[in-house]
Amino acid sequence: MTSSQRSVADRPLLGGPRSRAPRWLRAVIALGALAAGLFSAALLLSDRAPGVLRTVLGPRIERLWNRVDLAGRPAELAGEAASQPDAVVHVVLWAVVTVLAVLTLWSWRATPFVVVAVAASSLVIELGQGVWSDTRAVERSDMAANLLGTGIGAAVAIAVMGLWSALGSLTSRSTEI
Repeated sequence: MTSSQRSVADRPLLGGPRSRAPRWLRAVIALGALAAGLFSAALLLSDRAPGVLRTVLGPRIERLWNRVDLAGRPAELAGEAASQPDAVVHVVLWAVVTVLAVLTLWSWRATPFVVVAVAASSLVIELGQGVWSDTRAVERSDMAANLLGTGIGAAVAIAVMGLWSALGSLTSRSTEI
């Protein structure tokens, strides 16, 4: 067995303590990040649920739109929905986008830049609601929820990378024994 064959065979399944996830996994995560980002932009900038979202998500999209888009609803329903802020939607959307974006690059050095880019994107999209949408309004509470979601997503992604590294360290030690 040559030294290059031996080094490949001796590598732990998860890699070393500072290793990244395999490229194929990061590519899958990247596709998810792109889809989540585009979905978030479409959702937050749309005046009404576009036919594509309705086709993909079916009747479930109606409940989401009833929470996110209060324009065009009867006053009594809009008042009821306004008492239940849509902050949860914003937090979840941007947390998912952040987790996927950070894990796409899977780099400790790149993480702060990715988080700032996602946070800035979320704010640009929120500000864009006032420019590109007739029925959506820019809301500071939505901006705060976007930033909170980005922070939560960053924490989750960092925890995943740390856990991966810890598991990689354990598996590399067990192969050395």
